Amino acid sequence: MVRSPPPHALENCLVLGSRKAIDSHRKPYYCCLTSARLPWISVHFLLLASDSESEGRRDRGVLGLSPASQNLILALRFVQAWAHGGEEMLDDHAKSPADAAAVQFGIFDWIDRNQLSLPELYEQRLQCLEYADEAGFYCYHLAEHQATPLGMAPSPSIFLSAAIQRTHRLRLGPLVYLLPLYNPLRLIQEICMLDNLSRGRLEVGVGRGVSPYELAFYQVTPQQARTMFREAFDILTSGLTSGEVSYAGEYYSFTPVRLHIEPFQRPYPPLWYPTDNANSIRWLAEEGLNTITHYPPMTTMRELFDLYKHVWQEHHTNPKRLNAHVGAPKYGIVRHVYVAETDAQALQEAKTAFADFIHNFNYLRLVNGDTSGRAAYLADFDGRLAEGLHIVGSPDTVKKQVQEHLQSTGSNYFVGSFCFGTLTHAQTLRSLRLFAEEVMPACRRTE
Repeated sequence: MVRSPPPHALENCLVLGSRKAIDSHRKPYYCCLTSARLPWISVHFLLLASDSESEGRRDRGVLGLSPASQNLILALRFVQAWAHGGEEMLDDHAKSPADAAAVQFGIFDWIDRNQLSLPELYEQRLQCLEYADEAGFYCYHLAEHQATPLGMAPSPSIFLSAAIQRTHRLRLGPLVYLLPLYNPLRLIQEICMLDNLSRGRLEVGVGRGVSPYELAFYQVTPQQARTMFREAFDILTSGLTSGEVSYAGEYYSFTPVRLHIEPFQRPYPPLWYPTDNANSIRWLAEEGLNTITHYPPMTTMRELFDLYKHVWQEHHTNPKRLNAHVGAPKYGIVRHVYVAETDAQALQEAKTAFADFIHNFNYLRLVNGDTSGRAAYLADFDGRLAEGLHIVGSPDTVKKQVQEHLQSTGSNYFVGSFCFGTLTHAQTLRSLRLFAEEVMPACRRTE
């Protein structure tokens, strides 16, 4: 439903657009008219109605507006973004208690290498995020991988800083920062920068790294990574909370360092830790951390999430939990998703693109002579499709499968990997659009 604009909102926006730029040295940029936050789509319909009563309807673009009105729409969208804070710095993400049971939808991404040049790859991905921002996705989760065609964002913070500038409501974050590969002092300050640049839209996923090959590039063994993760995580949470880093450990030592930067969200952005391990799930639930899982069978996922909910219920009133500031944590599933007009078209296009993606995914396994059978298992598209790791088809087919997966696993968060392999930009955007318009509305609420 499109909201009607408040009285004189359009006039106020026009007046605002005619004013000189605010001098940021004299007045903060967010101190501008609340009416500048007018949803641009409402203005679109106002102008469309106005245009319909005028002549000269031949030169209309895809929005159905005259060129002058299209230019005004672009200007108003810029003003809305520029006025993101508004007079009262409203919380755009505030949810009522009744919304706690609503399923939300996210995006997981590797930014794997494809046929495009890197500038085009990054630009097209940012355009996808602009659409996701408008379509109502909750969060964009970006993986970190090193020295592999699987990940063209080896420094997630850099890409996320660009994504922040192109979005307004979409939450964003790494899933995960590989903590053993970071200096914790520097990472704390990067997190503060991203959280403030986004005005509190950052989500922070952490992990120790699952690829022994990537850890080895940094002379870190899997055994060392466990201890390094625990130390770095302690430094991260205490430093973000207190504004000071002081630590003496096996791998990290800091004499007291006072920080002059703090996160926008206090004590820090919501924390995430992906896992398919029951012992880890118990710890995550005790601390209230968000989590996602990908590869276990759905029956196993159900057991993990039931355990999470049971343990969380026992500990959710403990104010000393790591994620105590998150009222309703997410426990979600990840699936490769591709939607087209028909099942046949979707299967053909997804299977072709996935072959290129899985080559990137398995690259380090193959060049290192991995004989575990994992590479062949993951490369079997039809087998993994039958198991539910991929959801591919027409909107009706995908809708039914998403509903089934949510019901079977008991999860409250569905995360799709929509961008993979050699899917074209047009194919990816079409898939996102069909999912957002025809699948998400039917799957918003669990039973």
